[in-house]
Amino acid sequence: NAAPSVDLQADQSSGAAPLDVTFDAVASDDGTIVNFEWDFDGDSLFSEAGNGEDLAEGNPGPTQTYVDTGPVTAAVRVTDDLGASATDTLDILVGSDPLVNLTATPDSGNKPLEVDFAADASDDGTITDYEWDFDGDAFFNEADNGEDLAQGNPTATFTYTEAGSFSPTVRVTDDTSAFTDDSVTIQVNNQSPVADSQANPT
Repeated sequence: NAAPSVDLQADQSSGAAPLDVTFDAVASDDGTIVNFEWDFDGDSLFSEAGNGEDLAEGNPGPTQTYVDTGPVTAAVRVTDDLGASATDTLDILVGSDPLVNLTATPDSGNKPLEVDFAADASDDGTITDYEWDFDGDAFFNEADNGEDLAQGNPTATFTYTEAGSFSPTVRVTDDTSAFTDDSVTIQVNNQSPVADSQANPT
């Protein structure tokens, strides 16, 4: 009897806590797979009570919710009808949402108004991307207004040529694919009319 084989997969392997991970243990054998045992927390102990491993036993595709941040190595052990077994592991990275504070200078004035933006971001991991929505339309990285050119930069400059109130937004993403948005309000006014100092006397 040859040992079974198993390939442990998941719908996602990184993200912010609480992170729901649905596993998929793809197993094959020359006989019959009779059991799936799980080690969700990476302590090399399978089917422990109290963390859902015992409830997942026998299930090739359980879902586990990770609430603690940090890396963890999940594992599955499959056993066939002759007692042979095989194990596979998968690294899971659980992070927290990054923090970001967006500032704009100036935040009001007459058109055309050139505004300098700065995104001050922090994270328990690494910030991997900055995405910009200058016009506040909830679409990031648009090519027709320079948002795409600012992607990846923590600072950006945009000139508002139309009057109105705008809510530009920055989105920061970390190495677990967790992201956070922050917005400011920009008020752009029409230029005040210039008085004619050479008006003809009456």
